Amino acid sequence: MEPFTVCLQKGVDEYWIIDPFSCSIEVYHLNNQNYILQYTAILDDDPGSESYNAKQEITLYAFPNISIRLEEIFEDTVLDV
Repeated sequence: MEPFTVCLQKGVDEYWIIDPFSCSIEVYHLNNQNYILQYTAILDDDPGSESYNAKQEITLYAFPNISIRLEEIFEDTVLDV
């Protein structure tokens, strides 16, 4: 069974998909037995870039006093391409 389906069955309010290869994140919130995409981002950690977003914070739905920056989520991601 897919993790997405298990979380839906258990009523998990917030579901994150984090891809370390593309440094991307999707955050879904449960609404009427469906997950709705609330946030999506691809890390751009180049301060000279127009789309620089490494300092962007994501706040946990269930714990609004807890936030994490995109750069923190991917800080140990090192890709040799």
